Amino acid sequence: VSMLKPSSETSSSNGSNGSTADGAEVRLSIEELQRYIEPLPDLENFIRLVHIALAADHEDTRVDSAAVAAELGLDSLALSKLGWLASVTPDVCREGSFAPDYSEWSFLPAYNVHLFRRVHTIDDFLMIESTLVPRAAPEGTTTTSPGTAAFNVEPGTPLPDGIVTFLMTDVVESTLLWLQSRAAMYQAMRRHDQLLTSAIEANGGVVLKERGEGDSSFAVFQRATDAVVAAVEAQQAIQSEEWPQGISLAVRMAILTGEADAADRDYRSPAVNRCAKLRRRAVGDQILVSETTYSIVADILRDDIRLVSVGKRLLEGHDRPEAIYVVQHPAVRLEADVTPDEMFPTLSVLPGVEEQPAS
Repeated sequence: VSMLKPSSETSSSNGSNGSTADGAEVRLSIEELQRYIEPLPDLENFIRLVHIALAADHEDTRVDSAAVAAELGLDSLALSKLGWLASVTPDVCREGSFAPDYSEWSFLPAYNVHLFRRVHTIDDFLMIESTLVPRAAPEGTTTTSPGTAAFNVEPGTPLPDGIVTFLMTDVVESTLLWLQSRAAMYQAMRRHDQLLTSAIEANGGVVLKERGEGDSSFAVFQRATDAVVAAVEAQQAIQSEEWPQGISLAVRMAILTGEADAADRDYRSPAVNRCAKLRRRAVGDQILVSETTYSIVADILRDDIRLVSVGKRLLEGHDRPEAIYVVQHPAVRLEADVTPDEMFPTLSVLPGVEEQPAS
């Protein structure tokens, strides 16, 4: 394939398409291109195009090939390759107009493009894209298998090892808010990220890159009590904020303590997966705490923070039940009822478990 073994005529410009000696055209997906070294400049151009699309989405304008070529300094071949990549990426491009040879093109940013606002590499992009389009799991595994979730953190930030506490958050019904007012949501989410990061870092936590689930976040703490306090302070700050154009953000949170190693700047642990499933049981303006976290903080938590049991529940994809607690604080509006079990038809409340308050 000439794209992978370019001739001297094509070696100066890496591409998403190639042709064999007999003229047969070769087309590879972005995910396939990522496996090879030669197309990396084109993939880097694609990531830059994603950020151009984000800016255009903010301004509610089309992305035009001539403007892109001028901004990125692309020659005609690189521009054609970039146009083809855009045309096959519906999470970035919609209502596109493309010349047959992709020498000229324009498109409107896709409704999902805002989900890529923190993308800096093609690996980041593929991780987020994989959560938007269901993929078949490899044979012998499941999509909820423990240890499959990985999170990256910026280089230079020390990560705790061993027994750590994870905090995961998510903005409830954010898609509807994006459709309601995209410009206002860009502004709101920037402020949301600032408030969340401030509360986490003020309590000794480390903010990692988002998992790729849209408007979610992920943080890790050495001390479980710090994670609970950070969550309460973050909820208080978010609820006290005056959001633009009448937007009101409701954030759900989950806290779980478990064993995990930060190998290669990633966390790979069943605890990560379990925390994500616990977050799914939460509703807006709510903080759920796992039984492992509760057992650590119950006797040493601040007096103004209470943990109230809502009983044992099964988490999606897990056989072992989880005793769940909701956080309550007199100065913060926090929901006390978890998501009804009828919303999770495969789950059930285990019989014979009494729900008792715990402070």
